[in-house]
Amino acid sequence: MRALLILGALALILMAQPVRAEDAPILSMRRVSFATGADHQWYHDGAKNWQVGVYGAYNVIPHASIVASSIYDFRYEYLEHRVGIRIRIWQGRQ
Repeated sequence: MRALLILGALALILMAQPVRAEDAPILSMRRVSFATGADHQWYHDGAKNWQVGVYGAYNVIPHASIVASSIYDFRYEYLEHRVGIRIRIWQGRQ
C-alpha cells in the first residue's frame, strides 16, 4: 500500500505543468494550482520516515499565494492538514 501511494504521488509530480496566473482576473481558475509531493525525513535518533501529500495554491498577487495541504505520515500513520500564506522572496531569471 505504501509503495503504491508513493508511486502514485511520484507519477503525478512527473505530469505537473507550470502555472502562471499573473495576468488573470482576481477570481479566475487560472490562478489555482495543485500538486503532489513526497518527502523522506531523517530524525536525530536515526529513524527515517516518508510523507506524501496533496498541495493547492491560489495566486492572489504575483508574489503571494494562499496555500493549503494535506499530508499523510507513514511512520506515525496520521493525516495532517495545513493552511497558510506563501510570499515569494526570489525568483530565477524568466
